[in-house]
Amino acid sequence: MIKAGGNIEGSFFENVKAKAGGDIKVSYCLKSEVECNGKLELSGRHGSLLGGYIYAEHEIVINDVGNETGVKTMLKVGVSNDTIKKQIIISNQIKKIQKELDALDAAYSELEALYPAEVRAEVEMFKKIDNARIAKKDNIKKLEDEREIINEKIAQSKRARVVIKGNAYEGTVVE
Repeated sequence: MIKAGGNIEGSFFENVKAKAGGDIKVSYCLKSEVECNGKLELSGRHGSLLGGYIYAEHEIVINDVGNETGVKTMLKVGVSNDTIKKQIIISNQIKKIQKELDALDAAYSELEALYPAEVRAEVEMFKKIDNARIAKKDNIKKLEDEREIINEKIAQSKRARVVIKGNAYEGTVVE
C-alpha cells in the first residue's frame, strides 16, 4: 500500500494499492488498484496497464491497456463516488439544520410578539434562541461553502478525459 498526500512516481507496480492526493506517474502497472486526485500517467518505454483498476479525477494518459487474453482492466476518470456521497450528505445536513432554524425563527417571532424590545433583552429564553439561530446560520454557511467547493470539483470533472495512445484490448472498461 502506497498512500501520499502529494504525487507518487514509480516504474513498476504489481499487486499494489496506491492512492495519491496529487498525480501518479508510473511506467507499468500490473493487477493493481491505483487512484489519484490529479492526473494518472502510465508512460515511458512500456506505459501499460494490465488488469486491475485505475482512477484519476482529471486525466488518464496511457500507452496500452489490457492484453490479448482479455483480462479485465478498469479505467475511471471524473468525480469519485465518495465526492458525490459527500455532496448528498452535506445537502441533507443543510436541510436538517434549516428545519431546526425555521423552528427557532418561529419561536423567536412568538417571543417578539409577546415582549417589547426592552423586556426581551432580559428574557433568558430569548437570548438562548437568538444564540442558537446565529449558530445554525453559521453552520449552514460553512456547509454551503463546502458544498460549493464540491460542486466546483464536479463541474471540473466534466472535462476529465482518458487518452490511450496505443492499444485498448478486449476486457478494458472505461468509465
